[in-house]
Amino acid sequence: MPATEIAGTRFSVKLNNLMQKKMVEYAVIEVSDGPRNKEIWTVTVNVISTAIPGAKAPFLCTGQGSTKGQAFNAASDSVLQKLGIQV
Repeated sequence: MPATEIAGTRFSVKLNNLMQKKMVEYAVIEVSDGPRNKEIWTVTVNVISTAIPGAKAPFLCTGQGSTKGQAFNAASDSVLQKLGIQV
């Protein structure tokens, strides 16, 4: 899934489109790298509200990857799945 820049962070185009349509409001609350010499990045996203029928907010989603971009995309996929949207 392609990524796009959103306020200095990378998320999937699907999640970006939902945000622009005001269907989802979220905030990145943590970006951290793993222990020294281990390339594991973790991104935590707080979904504050959603206008998607059947989806409930607030909730947290986390994604991990060997790069920061992969971690952002994994977090994005996790949010979309929790909202009931096919990734």
